[in-house]
Amino acid sequence: MRVPLDVVHHEHRAIAVGETVDRAQPDYARYMRLETGLALGALMFVVGIVFMFVAVLSWQSVGFGALDARTTMREIIPAAVLLTLGVQTIFASFFLSILGIDNEADRVA
Repeated sequence: MRVPLDVVHHEHRAIAVGETVDRAQPDYARYMRLETGLALGALMFVVGIVFMFVAVLSWQSVGFGALDARTTMREIIPAAVLLTLGVQTIFASFFLSILGIDNEADRVA
């Protein structure tokens, strides 16, 4: 949980103080590009979809009837977490890439 909170802290500091993003970001954020974040987010999202599909198949195996809560939660919770983290990673990479765009007016002045 530290990494996402650390990235958000540095993003907001860059906006509030007006620093360039390169100075405000920690070292690991400099190596993360838009494409890397999109690929990682898409991978997590697809794995979450696969886990969700497995959960539906296991529900189908009992005739769409009553389920064992312990087994069902072991399938659904990782799927929901991966789906959520995938979408969050995709949006965060877009946000970080937008912060990295130089303002053309600043370059002219």
